[in-house]
Amino acid sequence: MAAIERDRAFGLTLPVCLIALTVLGLTARLATAADASSDARAQVAAVAEALSSGDAADAMTHFSKTLPDYDKVRRYFEGLAAYQIENQLNITDEDDSDKYVGLTITWDITLTDFNTDRSKRRTGEIHVKLAPADSKWRIVEFTPLDIF
Repeated sequence: MAAIERDRAFGLTLPVCLIALTVLGLTARLATAADASSDARAQVAAVAEALSSGDAADAMTHFSKTLPDYDKVRRYFEGLAAYQIENQLNITDEDDSDKYVGLTITWDITLTDFNTDRSKRRTGEIHVKLAPADSKWRIVEFTPLDIF
């Protein structure tokens, strides 16, 4: 009888305690995945906002320097300084894991020349992969670049 009472700590049996711990673990894991997804989306949105503000340097702070073509991305973004930029992003697919978040984004960018006031709109499907680095998510893949 004493063994049964010990197993019923807080009025719960051992199987119920194990189930509760499992559910709590899964909930924590889902919350972490949701945080990763939300953080990754925020990084991409920050890139778009920086480009709209004409701040290529700020846009690049969201990229890992290990990104293939890092310098090419930087040059493309710096080249956008001659334009007023409007971005519209639509995330069409997402792939999450413990080590990365992958996003597929339909990215619409409208470039308006400051001198001529002429606009051109470009649309492309951008594949972005983010990985944690220095307690933040950083972009480690960003392709293709042709709309920029």
